[in-house]
Amino acid sequence: MNFRTLKLSKATYIGFPHLFLDEVDSTNAYALSLTSNSNPIEGTAISAGFQSSGRGQIGRSWWGEPGKNIFTSVILKPSHIQAADQWIINQSVSIAIVKCLEAWVDKPIKIKWPNDIYINDKKICGILIQCNLAGKNIQHAIIGIGLNVNQDQFPAELPNPTSLLEETDEEIDIIQLRNALYASLEEHYGKTKTFDAVSIRHQYQEYLYRKGLPTSFMKQGKSLIGTIMGVDEIGRLMLMINGRQEAFNFNEVKMIINKKIF
Repeated sequence: MNFRTLKLSKATYIGFPHLFLDEVDSTNAYALSLTSNSNPIEGTAISAGFQSSGRGQIGRSWWGEPGKNIFTSVILKPSHIQAADQWIINQSVSIAIVKCLEAWVDKPIKIKWPNDIYINDKKICGILIQCNLAGKNIQHAIIGIGLNVNQDQFPAELPNPTSLLEETDEEIDIIQLRNALYASLEEHYGKTKTFDAVSIRHQYQEYLYRKGLPTSFMKQGKSLIGTIMGVDEIGRLMLMINGRQEAFNFNEVKMIINKKIF
């Protein structure tokens, strides 16, 4: 479905207020500072034209050309979710981004566990979720999103990037896309409030990258082949290895794509 004919929904609280910065070290760092020094309302969003120190999961850098991509962080207050169930935020946010991008891209969009967004074997979006805990519950969750939009040149050291421009051959209105992204986040994050965990996990698994396919991984420096079966009730990756199903937490295994380790 082309965005020109799509009736895009509108957010009612995510992105209100919205703070845009021409440049910042990291929108997540800025959002974390806000939560430490003030009491921002749920849905407060910070965006930047350029991030000088953007990063992804486990400290990986996230590089993007100024003014051509979406760098944004949204402050949520999921007090209804216990710390042990953080995975439901990760899955609902990943689904929201896929659903949003499906309006722009007529190609299969997948979630590479736990929360990178892929088109074919190329990464178009990274997600970094940072939670502040209050006892057994989550006080704040900072949802950081780096989405490649109108960029068509990438540093050689980036292993497998792509962008909406490369996938559609069209330049995208960044503001329109960002607003649609906030609306999708609001819709799918809202589903966590009913905690329909089975439904969320089922939908997440429908989009799981390489599900059902034998895939190469690295585990503690050794390579293995496992078939991706899905995720379990606490978000662990389920692999079938030599006829036996095993569960892995984040960073216990790393996927190998085109001989590169992720």
